[in-house]
Amino acid sequence: MSSPCEDATTDEPSYENGSWSMGDDGFDLGVRMNGKRFRIAVWADYFKDSPSATAAFQKALAIMNDGDDSCEELWDYLEWIVDFFLPQFQSLAPPVVHAGILTLAHLAVRESFECEFHVIQEKPVPGLVTRLVEEDFEEFDARTLQTSFPIVGLADVEVPYDDPAGIFSIIPQRVLVHGQFFFYKSSVSTEATRNEIGKYDKIAASGPSSSELPTSRLYAIVVGSKGRLRGLIYHFIKSEERLTWAVDERAPLALREKWAAQIKDTVAKLHHLGVVWGDVKADNVSSTRTVMP
Repeated sequence: MSSPCEDATTDEPSYENGSWSMGDDGFDLGVRMNGKRFRIAVWADYFKDSPSATAAFQKALAIMNDGDDSCEELWDYLEWIVDFFLPQFQSLAPPVVHAGILTLAHLAVRESFECEFHVIQEKPVPGLVTRLVEEDFEEFDARTLQTSFPIVGLADVEVPYDDPAGIFSIIPQRVLVHGQFFFYKSSVSTEATRNEIGKYDKIAASGPSSSELPTSRLYAIVVGSKGRLRGLIYHFIKSEERLTWAVDERAPLALREKWAAQIKDTVAKLHHLGVVWGDVKADNVSSTRTVMP
């Protein structure tokens, strides 16, 4: 749920409209630019004597409530709001041209800011952008995990890149640790990531090789400051095909039946270990080795 925005006719830095959080009377819009995060508050009571602007706001809010985040009209409205803050954003988040090795630490958000969008008598009034002091709440420290997998820091994970001026447009997946390629998946939920680590601990403790139990294998756990879970590193699986194409019945019946039997056997072995994944689907299965998920 994000939209990259860039003015191709200028040298203005690109930004990304990220996810939004909603309430009954408004929303907070997240924007990322050059490694900085901005939060724009857009709420009903910020609109004064502005029936036209209020109507546009309420329409956008209704689209959000409907869950239609692909609506072009909604993104146009959000970009219209962001444009009023661009001079301040550009000052606080100037372009970065990276040199040398790039790691996950370089891509981590360095600072966060907040601001409010007001409209008075149909005139947009962007508020001052100020530094956001986030609450230092107690969070799970992954360094205390009882696990067989090593824990690495953000600076230990190298991210390949081609454009030194476009590093913040990278979605890191194919990464390097100690010169070896791995697959990186960022953590969006501490609880879900801890559950996933537990599953891979069971697989590792059971002893079967990847040929005996053909499933993805965890390599390491990535943490940030204070041991906060940031993501997981998996052994890289080379695969030219996923089973998505087989759903279209382009593969011979005998081959599809063989794959079905292999998947059934692998799932049974995982269940025997007490490991259950809820996303076993064609796009998560490699046809070269029937690796899941």
